[in-house]
Amino acid sequence: MIFKGNGVLEMEERPVPEITSPGDVILKVGGVGVCGSDVSILAVPPRHPAHPGVIFGHEFAGIVAEVGSGVTNVKPGDHVCVDQNPGCGVCDMCRKGYFNACRVLFNNPGAPKGFPRTPGQFWDGAMAKYVKVPSYFLYPLRKDIPMWKAASFEPLGVVMNGINKVKPLVGETACVIGAGPIGLFAATLFKMSGLSKIIVSETSPERRDLVRKLGIETVVNPLEEDLNEVVQRETNGIGVDIAVEAVGNQLPTACQVIGFRGRIMNVGIPRQITWEPLDFASKEGQIYTVWLMGQKAPSDALRMLETDRLPLETIVTHKFPLEKAREAVDMAAHGKAGKVIIQPNGDI
Repeated sequence: MIFKGNGVLEMEERPVPEITSPGDVILKVGGVGVCGSDVSILAVPPRHPAHPGVIFGHEFAGIVAEVGSGVTNVKPGDHVCVDQNPGCGVCDMCRKGYFNACRVLFNNPGAPKGFPRTPGQFWDGAMAKYVKVPSYFLYPLRKDIPMWKAASFEPLGVVMNGINKVKPLVGETACVIGAGPIGLFAATLFKMSGLSKIIVSETSPERRDLVRKLGIETVVNPLEEDLNEVVQRETNGIGVDIAVEAVGNQLPTACQVIGFRGRIMNVGIPRQITWEPLDFASKEGQIYTVWLMGQKAPSDALRMLETDRLPLETIVTHKFPLEKAREAVDMAAHGKAGKVIIQPNGDI
C-alpha cells in the first residue's frame, strides 16, 4: 500500500524485498497498527511529513522469513515485535541511555529535521506482505501471542515510557484525557497498577463505551460536563495525582485537574495552545513529555504482551485486510474505534 502524497493511499505491486546487507531481516508481516500520525499524513493538507512513494505503515510485527549473514539475534520462523525507531546504541546520546534522542536516528538526511527516520514514512514500511528491517529493530516474541496483538507493541511501549516517568503508586488517582488507543492503554495500565480512582474524558460515545468495558466507571463527556468539576467532586477537592494528555491540545486541562505536586504525562502530539501558568506553578506541578519508547520501555512492553493480561480483545476493535487499508485509516480518523489493525497476510 503506497503513499502517493496529497492524501492518496493506493495498492501497487512491488517486488518482495531482498537481503542486501549482513544485518538485514525479511519479515512476513503479521499485523500493522494504524497510528494517529498515519491519519495526519493522509490529511489534506498534511499535518505530518512523509515521503511520497514509500510503502505505508510503521507500527508492526511479523514472522522472520529470511536473515542476512550477520544476523544472530533472530532466525527464520521467529515471531518478532518491531521498534521502528530504535537507537543505534553507539552514538553519544545512546551511550547516555537516551535511545529516543539517537543522533543516527534524528540527524539523518532521510527525514526532515526533528523527525526520526521512520519506516512507513521516510522509507518502505509494513503495509505489504513482506518488509525488510535491520535486525536490531527486532524483539523476539513467544509464538503463542497472536500477531494482531503483537502489532500493538510500539504504542504500548510509548505509554509504558510515560508510565515509567510518572510512577503511579497504589491508591493514587488519575485522569486520562482522550480515550484513543494511547488513552486506553494508559487507563488500563493505571487500573492494573492499583490506582484508587481513574477518570477518563472522551468526546466519542463509542470510545466512552470501550472505557466502561475496561471496568472504569467514571467516564466524562467534556462536551456535556465540566471535567474539572467532576475531578474535584471525585477527589474531594484535591485534584488527581496524575493526568494524561492523550489528545494534543489539552495540556491546559491537564494542568487544571492535577492536585498539588501532580504529575502530567504528555503523550499527545503538542499543538499551539494558550494556558495560564500561574495555576500550574502554584501547584508545583510536573510535566513529563513522552517521545518514542526510549531504552527500557520496549522490554517492558514485550513482557506485558507475553503475560497476555492486557484486554486487547477490547482495545483492538477492528481488523482489516491489506486491500482495505484506506478504510482502516478512515475508521481511526473518525474517532469511533479503539486500536485498528491491518493484517496483510490474514490472521497469522
